[in-house]
Amino acid sequence: MKHKYLLALIPLLLSSCSKSSEIFLHDSSEAIKKLEAVTATTYTWKIEEGSHVSDANYFLTPSPSYPVPGPSMKDYRFAFITHESCLGTLQDTDASIRDEFLQCSILTRMPIRITQENYYDPDYQRTTPACDIDHIVGDSFYGKVAMDYDMTYHALYAFLDAENTDPQFKTQKGENGKDQLVFYVENCSKQIQFYGMWSGNKDEDGYEILTNPRVTARFDMQFVYNEQGLLVEEKIVSKAPMSQAYSETVYLRATYSYQ
Repeated sequence: MKHKYLLALIPLLLSSCSKSSEIFLHDSSEAIKKLEAVTATTYTWKIEEGSHVSDANYFLTPSPSYPVPGPSMKDYRFAFITHESCLGTLQDTDASIRDEFLQCSILTRMPIRITQENYYDPDYQRTTPACDIDHIVGDSFYGKVAMDYDMTYHALYAFLDAENTDPQFKTQKGENGKDQLVFYVENCSKQIQFYGMWSGNKDEDGYEILTNPRVTARFDMQFVYNEQGLLVEEKIVSKAPMSQAYSETVYLRATYSYQ
């Protein structure tokens, strides 16, 4: 008899999960329809003092500015870089090379800009599954760059999603009194890979080694976008009982300003 009850619960759980994602997509899409026109052309980022994660000794230094991406998915040619053979060899101290790969958030590679055009379209089909970055770095070939997500919605939802929790969306008032868009989740248990960090070690040729630490824990996470759909904050914090030791916890917060 108990087995029958369990079987009966399965479609209810699936329905609940589906309903949650539908609400998330509906509410966020409606808010995005109300975004104001983007006036900024450049941005910069700052990592909050006290941010830390294991295996990272310090963070990349931001350039004076980065260009604000355009409104469509084609403007995210380098936004979602996941190919390890590429990530592990971008060690050049020339920031002009690294900057080509920072059209996304510094810590988690989430979208810098969300728009009606790049957020969600059920009929959208990715036309460039990978790009050859050889032309960026001259004669040195670093492999292919994988585009993991079809649209910015998929990037945000997948990052916040986990077996035990559903991604959430809300709006809140910013300091200027205008609506901010907040994509978040609480007590989310999963493994996360972080970026934008140096290990402090060098390889046999003397190049500093980038580290992209993976941490499994229970997290609170949020991505806050302003009234123009521009990212203003990304924040990821590990929760007890992961560890009470400072070196084994995660506190990461980056803020973004626009000019």
